Amino acid sequence: MMKNWIYALGVAGILCTASGCATLGIGTDGTPADTGTGTGTPSTKQADQAFVSSAASSGQLEVRLSEVAVQKAVTIEVREFSRLMVQHHTKANSELQGLARQHGLTFSTTLQADHQAIYERVSKLTGAAFEKAYASEMEAAHRQDVVLYQAASSGVTLNTPLRGFALKTLPVLQGHLRLATQLKNVLN
Repeated sequence: MMKNWIYALGVAGILCTASGCATLGIGTDGTPADTGTGTGTPSTKQADQAFVSSAASSGQLEVRLSEVAVQKAVTIEVREFSRLMVQHHTKANSELQGLARQHGLTFSTTLQADHQAIYERVSKLTGAAFEKAYASEMEAAHRQDVVLYQAASSGVTLNTPLRGFALKTLPVLQGHLRLATQLKNVLN
């Protein structure tokens, strides 16, 4: 079981590296899209900001809870998964923050209220109760991320660089969701 788990973590690392090499500048039909200057219509700017706000808060929750998990983990599976989450989501958050800055969007480092409540509840737990709650919340957060990023990557309201970011990040998040589900199943 542990060999399979370590193999899955390695595959997830490769996926992130392979899919995270460059921002895509393509439209939803596969052709080159607009210049992505961020000077789109107000509705585009609002959609851009809504995506950045949701993605930033979720990504930061995943990093912060995973940092706690690195310290509190009892099992090697939780420790390795949490390290992977810190690494991947720190990188994605940094890239998203740079895109937000380039396009005059706000990247808040404050967790949204629902994410803050999850962090406070789970981080207070210890031992097996912490690990089970952590795995469950990672699965739920990644499930929500996949929905958010699928909509962002197929939507025409976002500027091109944000759509590209969503497109290349989506497979990584789908891999994280599979790992989180496996982790939750291993712990139950």
